[in-house]
Amino acid sequence: MTRLLNTFRWEVVLQVRNGFYYVSLFVVLVWGAILLQLTETDLLKGLIPAFLVLNLNITTFYFVGAIVLLEKSEGTLAGLVVSPLRDTEYLLSKLASLTLLAVLENTVIVLVVYGIDLNPLFLLTGMILLCGLYTMLGFVAVIRYHSINEYLLPSFIYVALLLLPAVTQLEGFDSPIFILHPVYAPLLLLRAAFEPVAAWQMVYGTAGSVGWFVLGLLWAKRRFDRYVVRENTL
Repeated sequence: MTRLLNTFRWEVVLQVRNGFYYVSLFVVLVWGAILLQLTETDLLKGLIPAFLVLNLNITTFYFVGAIVLLEKSEGTLAGLVVSPLRDTEYLLSKLASLTLLAVLENTVIVLVVYGIDLNPLFLLTGMILLCGLYTMLGFVAVIRYHSINEYLLPSFIYVALLLLPAVTQLEGFDSPIFILHPVYAPLLLLRAAFEPVAAWQMVYGTAGSVGWFVLGLLWAKRRFDRYVVRENTL
């Protein structure tokens, strides 16, 4: 636990030094200015959950990609093989630090644009669980690559697939087939923060989000073993 906390603190320091928090502040200002032009409450109730699915993706999926590529270029990942830090601790420190940044950023946007007439429990739970999934999948997507040029095109494919439930919801198409999509469960929780949803949707939203996150973590651990441990011990 001590290693995890120390690594988490160091991750936050590095993110501040590398300007991630300044980028996040810029995003808050831009999106706040854009979304404040929308004053219809019913429109915002449907728009904000889909917006969060998109914006949380950028602050977690792409930020973890940038961090991992930076660590590869500096030789940090190779050094992890002989360090006492475990793969789970490494991944969870990334998750916790990026989730902190993403939740702060998007909570400010929601409060500025929408106000406090919402369910904070569902909002925070949905954001945290979605950030966990995005961070793990972001690590899975980036770990095999060594440069931004190699990584960008495959990352677009991942993101396009991940955003499908939110995009189709904005288009008014909410097919039952998306119930098996990893992002659908946390999207239900985000929707529940702004409008009533059925009891089964709240239960499935929570259980499904946790389940997909665990699968994402296990997948990330396998990729860590293959592309970090094995590649640096041969």
